[in-house]
Amino acid sequence: PEPRNLKRLRLLGKIRPNACHIRTLATGTSIMLQQARKNYYHWLIDCLPRLYAYQEALERFPVYLPAIKGVFEESLRYLTPEKVHVNYTAEKWLYVRDYLHLPPWSRDGDGSVPTGYREFVIAQMNLKNAPYNHTGYFYVSRIRANRRRLVEEDRFVNVCLNPLGIRRICFEALSFREQLLCMHQASCLVGLHGAGLSNMLVMKKG
Repeated sequence: PEPRNLKRLRLLGKIRPNACHIRTLATGTSIMLQQARKNYYHWLIDCLPRLYAYQEALERFPVYLPAIKGVFEESLRYLTPEKVHVNYTAEKWLYVRDYLHLPPWSRDGDGSVPTGYREFVIAQMNLKNAPYNHTGYFYVSRIRANRRRLVEEDRFVNVCLNPLGIRRICFEALSFREQLLCMHQASCLVGLHGAGLSNMLVMKKG
């Protein structure tokens, strides 16, 4: 039976009406950070900055997040402030006494991040002290994407980019730190579209 006087928050997608939902009880006030499911842009620019912006307040409350993996888990491991404690849950429903729900994207969606967040990311990832081992000229390819790919990309790379010394990279083949390291060391960035371009957050100014 559903616990009395508790609020129910769905953490994972749409649930079938007849599904057997596992329920857990969290006491006190909780913070719910909704994952931007499969959307790297909103995860890096909207979700993670909230942990940084509210770290003083979040020190007093548990933070709950659906179980994540891959680049989402790696980025959270690097960019969770020291005072914030994140609890993963694989359960579809979570019952809490009181909560603050942080949605997966900001209301205005303008890409703004808190003051100091860029410097925080660079420091947490230790990008300034990393050895320089890239050309500095990159083309972010979407050749591995499911849609919005460039027609005849290989020809475009061979004819237009290679003569200029611009290196093609696929972020899908790189770890989170490797992606940001490429962008921090880049002096020229070429790209068409896609959430991977949000990594320009750590590019050097100018």
